[in-house]
Amino acid sequence: MKTATFASMLGFAVVTQAHMIMQNPTPITSNAVKDPLESSGANFPCHGQSLAPSGGAAWSVGSTQNLSFQVNTAVHGGGSCQVSITYETDAEKVKDPANWYVIHSIEGGCPAIAKGNLNSATECGSMGQTECVNSFPFELPKELKNGQATMAWTWSNTIGNREFYMDCAYVDVSGGSDQLGSLPNMYVGNLQDVAGSCTNKEESNVKYPQPGQYRLWL
Repeated sequence: MKTATFASMLGFAVVTQAHMIMQNPTPITSNAVKDPLESSGANFPCHGQSLAPSGGAAWSVGSTQNLSFQVNTAVHGGGSCQVSITYETDAEKVKDPANWYVIHSIEGGCPAIAKGNLNSATECGSMGQTECVNSFPFELPKELKNGQATMAWTWSNTIGNREFYMDCAYVDVSGGSDQLGSLPNMYVGNLQDVAGSCTNKEESNVKYPQPGQYRLWL
């Protein structure tokens, strides 16, 4: 009986720690973290990573990129996600969501359309499938500025603790028109000390107050 109980507890611990992580674009090595950000917001953004971008994925404006995830079962009923970008490296400026510009919003179905966590880790074959992990193509908007930048995937989960997930990657943008001011700022929820933060309602996909014109509904 003791062995069975211990095994059950161990299994629960593994499941609760197996959160989602971005696979593409390739995350900053030290930022490949599956845990949500601290509820205080102390490690916002990018799990406290110092941002001094160099290299990274070559992003040409107008090209189609693909947001994908390491496939596992911890999708927390799906939720809403954003892809954002900043050109700041100053430690204080990157803590302000106003310095992060949204280039794609996904309302619902991110990373999955699911009742809770998945029974098995399965990748979706096409958009709109249920009980599997989605990936999302998105086009790089003309408003981007050229140069080295940091891209972020942020996720507000639907079911479970009120959390906020974030993975970051370095990118190198070309072909932009430098009209960042026309893009909305990153939405932040469930982080107590981050400007603009609020608490997301459980069992409801976040509807972004400023999703921008580049968006997807599922």
